[in-house]
Amino acid sequence: MNTGQLAMILRAEYLVDARSLSKVAGLPFTAGEVEVEIRKCLGDVADGGTGEQAGGNGNTRSTR
Repeated sequence: MNTGQLAMILRAEYLVDARSLSKVAGLPFTAGEVEVEIRKCLGDVADGGTGEQAGGNGNTRSTR
């Protein structure tokens, strides 16, 4: 069961703001799930943590 152990270790050892991505479904993460969460985090960084995307209308679209 993944309960964020790696994030806790990274925070404790390196004093970084590690964000946890947990999934308790018995299946591994898909690349798409990880990509969505990374994009959400990058959006938080780009807009200063307000949850709004900087310079856009809030719609994201993959170019694949």
